[in-house]
Formats: sequence, C-alpha cells, structure tokens
Amino acid sequence: MLDTHLKLYLPLLAFLFLVSYCFAEPERYDFQPSLQTEPKLYRDSIYVVSSKNRLAKRSLRGSQEWEIPIKHGLRYYEHHFNQLFILNQNGTLTAYHAQYGQPLWNVGNLDIKTLYLTYPYIYYLNSKGQPGCLDFFSGQRLWQNQSQAFDSLSPIGRGSFLAGLNRHRLYLIEALSGKVIKQQRLPKTKGAVTFISNWNRGLALSIQNKLYVYSLLDNTFNLVSISYSPYRWIFNQKMLLSLSPSKQEISMINLETQDIIWKTSSERPIEHAIVSDTQLLIISPTRRGHLYDIRSGEKTAQILIPSGDIQSISSYKELKKHYILIGKKSILKVKKHKNADTAPSHMLYTP
Repeated sequence: MLDTHLKLYLPLLAFLFLVSYCFAEPERYDFQPSLQTEPKLYRDSIYVVSSKNRLAKRSLRGSQEWEIPIKHGLRYYEHHFNQLFILNQNGTLTAYHAQYGQPLWNVGNLDIKTLYLTYPYIYYLNSKGQPGCLDFFSGQRLWQNQSQAFDSLSPIGRGSFLAGLNRHRLYLIEALSGKVIKQQRLPKTKGAVTFISNWNRGLALSIQNKLYVYSLLDNTFNLVSISYSPYRWIFNQKMLLSLSPSKQEISMINLETQDIIWKTSSERPIEHAIVSDTQLLIISPTRRGHLYDIRSGEKTAQILIPSGDIQSISSYKELKKHYILIGKKSILKVKKHKNADTAPSHMLYTP
C-alpha cells in the first residue's frame, strides 16, 4: 500500500523539485559583456549597459526582461516616473517606457549635452551651453535661449526658476520661458565652482573648496562656517551630513541656519559612507555596515559586506528582506539578519 502511494506522489515530488531548482535565487549571476557604466536600480529592476552599447532590464532574480540597442554610444541615462531617458553621444534623446522598453518619443536635432530632469519638464544644455526645455511626456521643445550660455544649471524655487553658472556669475532664469531675470556676482572670482544641492528657497555651491549658501529670498551668498572636505555629503536639499573619519563623528546640519540637528559617534572607523532618502550607511574597514536614521541619528541596523571594493559602492536600497548595494560594475544583495557576521549575501551582477 505504501509503495502504491509513493508511486502516485513521485511525479508530483519530481515536479516540485524541478520548480524549486528553476526558481531558486542564484548566488551569482554573471553579466557577460563588461559594463560601460554602473548598474542602476529602479523599483524592483536592474538596468545595465554593456560595452556593446545595449541596455538590458533584469529582475532581481537574474532573468532578462528586455534589451534595447543604443545607437552612437551612451552618454547618460536615467529613470523618472516610469520613463527611461537615454542620451547618446550624438546628443539625441530618446524616452522609453521603463517597464516594457518601448520607445515613446525621440528628439535628435538639439545637440543636447547635459540633462536636468525636473518633472514635468526636462531642462538641458546643448554643446554651446545654451539652455532649453522639453515637455516630459512628448519631448516637444517649449523654449531655448540662444542668447545665453552656461556651464551648468540647477533647479531652484519649487521649479519656478533655474540657476545658471557662467564666468563666476550666478544667473536666475525663469523656468517657463528661459528668460534671465537676475544675475549676481559670486563671492569669489577664481577657482572651480560647482552646484552642490538645491531646495525651494536656495542652493549650495562649492567655490574654491568652500561652501556657500545662496538665498533666493534676498539674493545673497553666505559662507558656511563648517570645515568642508571630501568627507562631507550634501543630501535632502538644505541638509548637510558632516562626517569626521578621524574623530569618528557624524553630524546633521541645517545649511540655512547652520544649526546642528543631531550629532553621534560611529562605533567603528569610517571607510566609506552612502546616503539614501532616509538612511545613512557607514562602512568600516572591516566591511561592517552600520545604518543610521538621518532624521534622528539613531542606529537602525548593521550588515556585513563580504567582498568587492568598498569605495566603489555608490548607492543602496532597502527591500523587505534584503539590502541591495550598487557598485560601479556590480550589484550585491545582502539579506537582513540579526547577526551581521552570519548574514548571507549574493552577487547579482559582476562583469
């Protein structure tokens, strides 16, 4: 009788084993062509670009969902509101549906060099530095200012304005028309100038390795009195996250008021740091990662990073049961675990 039952269930057991084998999460998934740019994680999908100028969308389980060619080489690509924007080396911008990979629109006659995605508009600079604006959904050109040229742009004032940099002057541009309505000389007229962050009432700039805050309300520049070095990260608009590896200190500072919101000490030396929307990941030389809530400074979790170049990790995302760590040419999935030393990890992509 027992043998008869076994014979009846053997096909079912064999089927269940086959299903579990086919759908088991792989420990390592190799993306055969070398990557031309670092992978990107958007929602629950991974986007990778190969040296053969093909962009592929893959699931976190490793299966490929679609692949599209990139003509004339990739210059830039980004996701925004379920659309994928690809700018090639010829300055042609193409929008695709991020889920299905279907082309939505194409603009090929503007010689675009740099993009600034600010829903529902796409601002750009062409090869001459002239600014312009496209409609997010159709790619239709709304305006282009051919009388002005800038080195870089930054949104400011709830999307009502753009700030443009050129020859150590800051220009305020009307976002809906492209018209320059105000200009201001920078505090220093020598050295490199870079936009660092922006928010509704102002923006932060790095001028000769010093940090300045520009106020949209009174059109003034204020020097931030905090020591500024490569170990400082700007995030969440007007907030400055200050890291001191030598003192193992972490501070949150309001750029407008220069008040310290919170300060805490890291348990281990700081080798690398990455910021997400709500968390800070501090990585020590021993590959231990400590997660902090950026609103309060409280430590929330820890993970162990098993292999790879720590400095190459550029971003991460927290999922329900895992952390996804994104490097220059690889993506690592680390499972949440109470004991970081025993937390399993899986390399999803390596070149």
